[in-house]
Amino acid sequence: MYNFKLKKISVGSVFKFSLIAGILLGFIIGLFMGIVATFAPQESGMAFGGGMMGGILLGLLYGLLIAVVNAIYTFVFNFVAKFSGGIEMEVENWER
Repeated sequence: MYNFKLKKISVGSVFKFSLIAGILLGFIIGLFMGIVATFAPQESGMAFGGGMMGGILLGLLYGLLIAVVNAIYTFVFNFVAKFSGGIEMEVENWER
């Protein structure tokens, strides 16, 4: 077993990963919401953003929001880790 300390995380790397993962997840959720809104009666108030396009746009905005929040959180982690010494981790070499 190996002991490590996580002291710094790349903000750009977290932003890219979060953006891609957030857009994919948001696209799936937005597409579902768009399908539901398309088939919902107009009186129900579910005509959210014009159906399918509104759902897709919501997914893109969700991905961007998640990426920005995660990048801010990573920046805060890097700042706090300077004073706290980081996060201790214990990892094991695993071979197949």
